[in-house]
Amino acid sequence: MSCTKRVEHCLLCGMRLCGMKRRFQPREDVRKFVLAKCKPTPFAYLHLVNFKAPGRGGLCIPCVNWKRRANGTGLRRCARPLLQLDQLMLFMLDPGSVPEPDQRCMDRLFRALRQPDNPLRASFPLPVQTMLGTLGGNTYLHAVAAWWEYNDRTDFFQSAGQAKRVRLALKLGIAREAC
Repeated sequence: MSCTKRVEHCLLCGMRLCGMKRRFQPREDVRKFVLAKCKPTPFAYLHLVNFKAPGRGGLCIPCVNWKRRANGTGLRRCARPLLQLDQLMLFMLDPGSVPEPDQRCMDRLFRALRQPDNPLRASFPLPVQTMLGTLGGNTYLHAVAAWWEYNDRTDFFQSAGQAKRVRLALKLGIAREAC
């Protein structure tokens, strides 16, 4: 489905919005929410906090639902959750350091990350931009395989979980063994 009208993007994930699958909120309210409720990171969080524009912006329905859960008591495992986009970027930079997003969320965020007109693209670190070019799919194992390729198929891992994910990706044929 393509949009012929003015293209808008979700303020929290950068997904292209068209049709009825969006909600509008004042940009300043979204900025205040991010400042008050989310863990700071140098990626999307910093971009959203420093972005000061008047008017209203659109949010995709999954981000509206996530914001509602993060604002209330729906996300009980941590007091200040990471933005979904930041969680995915941190997972791509160091698999195992943060919990992997669920599959539906990961699929949606990878689609948003790959869009060349994503306004949050400027906040992506260079390793994530490079890994997005080599990403073979939308699962966490594809992200792990891209991380492993980016790090020249290293044998050194910071955590046992990271090594376990790389071994699983190798076993399933998602990552290639070094020659």
